[in-house]
Amino acid sequence: YQRRVHGIFAAAMERETSSMMSILDVLFLFVCIAPALGDDATNYWRGRLRLHLAGKKGNLFGVASEAQVPEEGDYLVRLEPASTAAERATMLQTLNENGGQALNIIGGDMFAHGRLKRSEVAQLRRLAMVLYIQTDDRMKITGEEWHRDRIDQAQLPLSGTPFAPYGTGAGVTVYVLCTGLLTSHREFRKPAGGSRASWGFNFIDGNTDCTDVQGHGTHLAAIVAGNSVGVAAGAQVIGVKVLGNDGNGFASTVIKGMEYVLARSGRRIILLASSGPISAALDDEVHKAYSAGVLVVASAGNNGANGCNFSPGRSDYAITIGASDQTDHRVSSSNYGACLNYYAPGKSLHSADASNANGYRYWSGTSQAAAVVGGVAASYLGAWNSLSISRLYDAITRSSTAVSSINDPSGVRNGVSFSRPPFPTTPAAPPGSLCVTPSATVKCNSVTNFGNLQTSPLAPDRVPACGGFYGSTSIWLKFTGYSGTVLVTTCSTQTNYDTHLSVYGGTCAGGLTCVGSNDDATPCVPSTTASKVTFTAVASNTYWFVVRPYNAFSQPSSTWHLSVTVSCGLV
Repeated sequence: YQRRVHGIFAAAMERETSSMMSILDVLFLFVCIAPALGDDATNYWRGRLRLHLAGKKGNLFGVASEAQVPEEGDYLVRLEPASTAAERATMLQTLNENGGQALNIIGGDMFAHGRLKRSEVAQLRRLAMVLYIQTDDRMKITGEEWHRDRIDQAQLPLSGTPFAPYGTGAGVTVYVLCTGLLTSHREFRKPAGGSRASWGFNFIDGNTDCTDVQGHGTHLAAIVAGNSVGVAAGAQVIGVKVLGNDGNGFASTVIKGMEYVLARSGRRIILLASSGPISAALDDEVHKAYSAGVLVVASAGNNGANGCNFSPGRSDYAITIGASDQTDHRVSSSNYGACLNYYAPGKSLHSADASNANGYRYWSGTSQAAAVVGGVAASYLGAWNSLSISRLYDAITRSSTAVSSINDPSGVRNGVSFSRPPFPTTPAAPPGSLCVTPSATVKCNSVTNFGNLQTSPLAPDRVPACGGFYGSTSIWLKFTGYSGTVLVTTCSTQTNYDTHLSVYGGTCAGGLTCVGSNDDATPCVPSTTASKVTFTAVASNTYWFVVRPYNAFSQPSSTWHLSVTVSCGLV
């Protein structure tokens, strides 16, 4: 008798319940017949009715329409409670035979869970044993990821409001030189299917398999460009494996990885997530990347020591980042000092877990902090499209706000990353105007000594690469009115700052051209090296001698002594 009553209920559930008559029929069953089934069965069919009134079997929840189902996605499949183990096995076997990925039965046989293609979703919706299909939405603690919340505001306390990125980083590729990358992680999945993450090359094993066993690279890549935890969620990320499965490597493999990036094209950023002893070779490679127009963002290192004693963070040409916590204090293990640009969130950052395409984990360190700023750099470069390396460097250098709590032992660095550029996105130069007001005008056959010279506060616009840096710590000297050979020599006197010299011709409005550059020429005073450039001048042209103090690169407010010698008419 009870089996027959169950059959009556099942038949009612199979009918459309959109009409009032159908609903009344079902209610009649509950009022008149259900008592014969007992409490457990009545509760069962009450639940079935609630599901059925919410929609027919095979309903799809989590997307607006069937046309918007992505090529691939993660789903929960609600199964018919009366389905047998054999029926469930047949469903899974059918998917596998068609090349689908395996589903897992969870929730006491209530759900099947897994990654499905669009065609598989449609196939499952037609099965009688499937009540509905629900997108497997990500759940998290209420509120924004703290690292994203921190960098979109100038000061604490955290606002808790959704992250407001400056840009998505679309069109930019960030190369994460680390332990590899889990490209299938949900943080990198595109809405229409596919991934924004891919493999580059494995310089540990000499192949293209960049599987991330250790997990560090995947965690960083998602901080840079993850869908829900990243700073620039439109950027591409490419994993280049330069560290082994134990997280260790050599300067030589890091250099190989950087060379791999430099051989590519497009708008690129390098994230260097490793630190080691001073390496002139690695520092030179960072300089080379800068000269090639590729920004390098480096971790300061986790030694709790002066960052100027570690490469590549000590390089003048890298954006070097230390780690701060939720209270804007320096993380005790973070390196510090003048070779850092500033600090960024690096304590307990929630990001992708390489062991699970849907998993997450917490990790701390200056690598995580550098990844945050790598995302900021990608957002700037994506928004500005044709941003020069010098202007990008300057924007990132000054994208921080001073806080009193950072507790940098050197007392030099007290900034925390703030993802808003310090100047307009489209700086305009009126016709005939210059990039910056020159510090001075120099003439032929002269020796000009500058004492307590203040570095230029603004970077020029539209400055092409010319073998060096041209941003907030550069000094611009104007030269004009002579035709013939000119030798320019610069020396930092009374200080231990080596100089770097670049010579440009033209104006911002007319376009600057690199004439020549030089770093080390000959010694000029003890502990310093002169820079020399020889070029042929035309009297009607304007030239710019751009000088920067090599060791004062991270000190934009510093004053220093400079001697500039201009010799004309030499062969």
